Amino acid sequence: MYKQLDNVSKAMKATDNLLMKGVSAVAWSMNLATGCTKSQASNSLLAASTVGLAAGLPAINFDSINVYFFLVILSPALVIACHFMQKENTGLEAKEINALKNGEISTEVEKEKSRRARGGYGYLFTGSLSVCLSISALKDNDYPTQIIGGILAFSLLSNGLSTLIMRTDYLPRRGSALADWARKAFRGTATKETGANLDEEK
Repeated sequence: MYKQLDNVSKAMKATDNLLMKGVSAVAWSMNLATGCTKSQASNSLLAASTVGLAAGLPAINFDSINVYFFLVILSPALVIACHFMQKENTGLEAKEINALKNGEISTEVEKEKSRRARGGYGYLFTGSLSVCLSISALKDNDYPTQIIGGILAFSLLSNGLSTLIMRTDYLPRRGSALADWARKAFRGTATKETGANLDEEK
């Protein structure tokens, strides 16, 4: 009995490690491309999730009462909840930075990371169910259910990734690779245009 439980625990830990490698790769890619820290990456995903849910659901052809409920009650509540979750992310990262500066590991941060594992995988699971809901609605040509399932899937999966990103190791802010590429491309274009103008004047 105990051996079986131990095997299950090891399997779950191995799965978690594998999934977190993927999440860490996403966080690292966002840090490299945009220069954002993990809290900024997490907050961006939260914002995208909230905007999609708060604006997407009322846009569907519901009756007027439901539209009123979404626009006046649910959408503002989602935006407010997103704001506090973003503040929590920023505060958590600040505590982690302070601990790292002192060469310590914050037990509070580690406990929160453990809690977010459950929340993150919960979001991913329900988001996957929403994808299944949207796909199953294709057979019946149920357009509203397809859209609702798609919006819920996008929101829940974004929330799940946002939650799990906060479990990754701290990534310092850096210069944006995309911005550097854009500046180089612009300078190259400007240099070519300047050279062409000089040739025309000659």
